[in-house]
Amino acid sequence: YDEATNTVQGVKARSMVDGTEYEIYAKAVILASGGFADSAEMTTKYLKDDYYPLSGAWYRLNTGNSDGKMIQAAIDSGAGTFNIGVAPMVHNAGVIGYLDGFTITEVEGKLGRKTGIGFYIPLFMASYCGAMTVNRNGERFSNEEKLAHLNSWISGPRYYTLWTQAQVESLVTDGFVFEPGGRFYQYLGYLGDIPVNVPLADALDVVAAAVEKGIILKADTVEELAEKIGCDPATLSGTVETYNGYCASGVDVQFGKAAEHLLPLSEGPFYAVVGAPVCYSTCGGLDINDDFQVLKTDGTTPIEGLYSVGTDCIGVLFTERRAYVTYGGAANGWALTSGYLCGDVAAKAALA
Repeated sequence: YDEATNTVQGVKARSMVDGTEYEIYAKAVILASGGFADSAEMTTKYLKDDYYPLSGAWYRLNTGNSDGKMIQAAIDSGAGTFNIGVAPMVHNAGVIGYLDGFTITEVEGKLGRKTGIGFYIPLFMASYCGAMTVNRNGERFSNEEKLAHLNSWISGPRYYTLWTQAQVESLVTDGFVFEPGGRFYQYLGYLGDIPVNVPLADALDVVAAAVEKGIILKADTVEELAEKIGCDPATLSGTVETYNGYCASGVDVQFGKAAEHLLPLSEGPFYAVVGAPVCYSTCGGLDINDDFQVLKTDGTTPIEGLYSVGTDCIGVLFTERRAYVTYGGAANGWALTSGYLCGDVAAKAALA
């Protein structure tokens, strides 16, 4: 970037094979680096808590290449941003890690069905409609029936699904009584699901392993569990008390969860499955004009020779006051459309 002429003249690159560094000069540079979801530093800095609790490191299932280096380089060169703090793209709920040493077991008499002995059990515990879920402040944030698909992002980077010892033990004899998470986990590459009413003989061993690995937190009291979550014990205790009241009355005043899914959190020990909304991409970034030129912080002056497409500038479609639309077609459509249109504009500019 030449500050004197306000012009981007090319890019610097480094080979990931042998470390060779290159300087590539061009009349048009198009940023299409996929956002900054893989940079915990950037998601902590740019995703604010003004409208939703978004700041922090988000759980990712990808190659790890969307580190935001090119976006940050543009910002360091004077580029402005537009809705960079909009909620990231999240479709599904997940958990923060995998368990080794457990297998996936076929369900006898159920064609094509497998139980997830190992990773699947904590996964479905994290999004079970029969449990109560709180955010990092110890407060409910959604109807748990909608948690597995589309609603988990409301919690921010982490959420916590509470279980009692008796409820965990019931998995051994009864399995999951309700559909744990629908059929949406196919998007995350899982091999199957856990059918309802199938006893899970290894459930206690799996939960114990998950506790040891930090995927599940365990405490004797709600207050002690709050300390492990990192929230105010009084807040979590109040949330549990209110929820138990809904269970007693059969009416979830706050979110309207079905009465059959309202199961009280009575006696401990208590468990909190550490849930992680699966972030596909950030959805805000650089400011651009109608020709996809990256604009300076005044929102008017283009940086000559610099363009942006895809999720690097998708914030121009949204607002930080509302979430990303929670389905991938919007990002896919913008990537295709912006890439096609910008390619034409940039090519003509380079040939002029």
